[in-house]
Amino acid sequence: MDLYQQLGIKRGASDAEIKKAYRRLARELHPDTNKDPDAERRFKEANEAHAVLSDPEKRKQYDELGANWQSKFKKFEHEAAAAASLGQVHRATSHDGEALACKLQYPDMASAVEADLAQLSIIFSIYERYDRAIHTKEIHGEIADRLREELDYELEARHMALYRRMLAGEKHVHLPEPKPDLSTKRLLTMSWIDGKPIMQVLAGKPSLELRNRIAYNMFRAWYVPFYEYGVIHGDPHLGNYTTRPNGDVNLMDFGCIRVFPPSFVGGVIEPVCQRRVHRGGDRQRREGERAVAAVDLRDDADEADDRTAADE
Repeated sequence: MDLYQQLGIKRGASDAEIKKAYRRLARELHPDTNKDPDAERRFKEANEAHAVLSDPEKRKQYDELGANWQSKFKKFEHEAAAAASLGQVHRATSHDGEALACKLQYPDMASAVEADLAQLSIIFSIYERYDRAIHTKEIHGEIADRLREELDYELEARHMALYRRMLAGEKHVHLPEPKPDLSTKRLLTMSWIDGKPIMQVLAGKPSLELRNRIAYNMFRAWYVPFYEYGVIHGDPHLGNYTTRPNGDVNLMDFGCIRVFPPSFVGGVIEPVCQRRVHRGGDRQRREGERAVAAVDLRDDADEADDRTAADE
């Protein structure tokens, strides 16, 4: 079923018919008009569940990894331990006894992603007929680039190594260690790190001190790479974090990463620093001035690198 069928309209429908179909869909999906007491529970279960694959699908999933790939592990649990966006996470043990997490991609995910992108293109084309103020070509291109990157587990392993380096000074943020020798484009193997899902921890009504500690560590995990290196973790939803009893956090998914130039980072930081300069006390003013100067220096260094590269 394509998008037009899902909206209940025919191809070539008028703008008025498309708007009417969207309004009807919005009313059906809006929580105030679709009161389902089990909706939140079912959404949570769907978000945490992994697909149940048939035996032929499992064989195809494993065959894509090459012959004798399981011989690389002392033990590999075929029952999935958790869900991932494009696959499942399995527990395993290395030959030297280390506990491992193996993210194994579902079969035919590349074709599924391309099909979704084609549907998204239709959605955007319909939206542009509804609102001509926004051109969606570059939005679609950005989404397509990031989704295709998420299919490449070897790239994600390199992202993970990058984040381990950027967050090496954060004692309360923990990341798995990638295992390149046990990984392929569709199998990402990393060290297993224990922790509880954040929502599970919050359900236990922890103290304000612990909640603040978790929030602070999550803030550091996201903003240190961005402010200091210009790297953004593009998928910071709660399913990609777990916590430890002392409030430390584990960051585990690195499929969606975006790198920005210093000028972009400076555009985000500088207004905040300028406010501190104008509104803060003497100490805050000095800190703000140093931060602004640091942004300027990074921009100067970036421009100098560009000039050097051009000269070469």
